[in-house]
Amino acid sequence: MTDRVGVCGSCRARFQIPASFTPNRAKCRTCGGVVEITPPTPAPRRASPPVPPAPAPAPVVAAPPPPAPPEPVAPVALVQQRGVLLPALLAVGALAVLALGAWIFLGSKNSESGSEKPAPPPVEGEKPR
Repeated sequence: MTDRVGVCGSCRARFQIPASFTPNRAKCRTCGGVVEITPPTPAPRRASPPVPPAPAPAPVVAAPPPPAPPEPVAPVALVQQRGVLLPALLAVGALAVLALGAWIFLGSKNSESGSEKPAPPPVEGEKPR
C-alpha cells in the first residue's frame, strides 16, 4: 500500500498520510484549516530487471574497533565551579563598594581641611569683618 497525500486548503502544507487512514478530510497541524486527502493510488508496477549473477564472496576482513568515546565531564565539577564563582563575585563587589565609599568619605574630609585655613577666633573689642 502507498501513502496518501493531503494538502491544506488554507496554508498549502503537504502531508503524507498512511493508506490505512480512511477519512478524506482532516485538521491541518500547521494552521488548523481543512486538509483534503487524495485517494490512495497504487504504485506502478515495473518490470523486474533480470537478476544478475551473485558476485564472488569477498574475503572477510576484520574492521578496526571504533574509537572510544570521550570521557564525559562530570556534572559535579560544573556545579562546584558555579558554587565558587557566585561568592567570589559577591566578595569582589562588596570590596569595590567599600573602597568607593571610603574614597568618597575620606576625600571629602581632606578637601575641606587641606586647602583652606580656618579663620582666627574674633578678638573682643574688634568689629567683625
